[in-house]
Amino acid sequence: MEEMQYYMEEMQYYMREIEYYMRENEYYMEENEYYMRENEYYMRENEYWVKENEYWMRENEYWVKEIEYWMRENEYWVKEIEYWMKEIEYYMEEIEYYMRENEY
Repeated sequence: MEEMQYYMEEMQYYMREIEYYMRENEYYMEENEYYMRENEYYMRENEYWVKENEYWMRENEYWVKEIEYWMRENEYWVKEIEYWMKEIEYYMEEIEYYMRENEY
């Protein structure tokens, strides 16, 4: 009889231990669900920032092309101005020549 009592108590102990581990497992499962939801939130936030970054990269590409265009345009006008400066210089020399010719 005593032995049976001992086994009954031991069985109750193991039952309580099983209940404890089941509650603990339930707690960890809830915690895991919380972290999964948090992870989903951060993944959505990350997707937003990836799209935001892609937008700004496209915007920057546009401005790089725009700046390159204006640099080429400026180069053209610099050459144009240099050409006209040489033309003016040539005609100034020619005018000086004729003025000297007229002096004599």
